[in-house]
Amino acid sequence: MMQLTFTTHKPISAIYFALLQCGYEFYPIDRDEKLTECLRQFAASDSHAFFTEVKQTTCDAYPYWPRAATLESAAFCLTDDLQSFADFDAFAQTVKQASNLTDAERTQELWDWLAGFPRVLSAVMHSDAFAQYYAWEHAWLGEQQTVRKDDLQKLQALLSRCAETYNTPITRVEIVQNPIKCVYSADYHIRDDCLTVVSGAFSLSNVIHEFLHTAVHPFVLAHQDAIQNSTCDFAELDPTYRTAGKLNAFEEYAVRKLTDCVIGGEYPDLQAFLE
Repeated sequence: MMQLTFTTHKPISAIYFALLQCGYEFYPIDRDEKLTECLRQFAASDSHAFFTEVKQTTCDAYPYWPRAATLESAAFCLTDDLQSFADFDAFAQTVKQASNLTDAERTQELWDWLAGFPRVLSAVMHSDAFAQYYAWEHAWLGEQQTVRKDDLQKLQALLSRCAETYNTPITRVEIVQNPIKCVYSADYHIRDDCLTVVSGAFSLSNVIHEFLHTAVHPFVLAHQDAIQNSTCDFAELDPTYRTAGKLNAFEEYAVRKLTDCVIGGEYPDLQAFLE
């Protein structure tokens, strides 16, 4: 059976806490006023200049893409003491191979900037202000687990059925819900057989969507020529997807449609569906 966990991840919590100090403007959007006010009170500690550079201009809809997601990925690649990267070259290679990034988003300036990440993250995590915030976040997550009990059980059942139906190496799904991250933002990270979904709000469809990427992606790789030669322009997608290339746009479009099917109780044959 698919293993599902609903949790926090301390380094990722520190990333968004630091962004909050740097004026992260997406945390109040469509959130309860009580939660928003509580977060606002945590936004008064010292900021770190490093995190001001997360905000870029390559994505109009969400200017913290892709650097916030890149830092999330980097957080899984640090040594236990958080003082350095366990293997910076291996981490950099995953970023270079990411199909949803453009060359303009991974220049030498990115690598120079990322080199300072372990040091500044460690400084945030060892601050008294973050310790107070993280204690609050831990309690908040406990409340969310109670509120989302039925949703999590339903998600467990859907993921198990997807795992039985579609060929995927994923046997564990970890939901990292962060109260600061934009409620419309969700990023995923794969480590061995574990898929980690980092999101600003619980969304059953978002988790299914990210899980299905792991089933659809091999098909995209196996049919690159046919996809590249197709006349589809995927105009309904955000321009960011199309800018990253037709393969990326096709995968996103296909996963969205397949997610709709699964949520609706349908599990079509993957090969026929994608063709």
